Amino acid sequence: MSAAATADLKHFFFDENLATALTAGVQETIYEMCRLPCDFEGNFIAQHWIPSGHATSSVELISEDQKGLLQLHFSDVAALTIMAKLLGRAPMTVNEDALDCIGALTGVVYGRMKAILNPQGYKFMMALPKMNYTSKLKHPEGNIKHLIVPFRVGSSKCFIQVVFYA
Repeated sequence: MSAAATADLKHFFFDENLATALTAGVQETIYEMCRLPCDFEGNFIAQHWIPSGHATSSVELISEDQKGLLQLHFSDVAALTIMAKLLGRAPMTVNEDALDCIGALTGVVYGRMKAILNPQGYKFMMALPKMNYTSKLKHPEGNIKHLIVPFRVGSSKCFIQVVFYA
């Protein structure tokens, strides 16, 4: 392995603790807030990855010396199911209210992730989620790596995506 590849793997976003904290944050938050189980598949690193889903919430991951972006991508069925569980009702299609529910959920996930990782020295700073329709996202270009963690809410496939900025 080249020196550059070895140095790249030392980036804290490649630390298994990050994936573990993210999956724990997603699983615990969705179960506690919505009583919906999540099933996770194996995570992987992608050089170029275009997200699928319908509703996305993003949070800047900023620490003292590194930064990235956390995105949670939900299918329309998962987003509407989460909204129905949170509010007791949901529209027929994903709308701004459904995006707000996904954003609120993402804020809790990020808070849980920080609570797990910051005592280990990660030092993530406070950030607020931004919501968008997945189809309207701008995709990073260039030599950017993504940590992808597929998961299911019920039978709907969703994704955790962490974008690494050099």
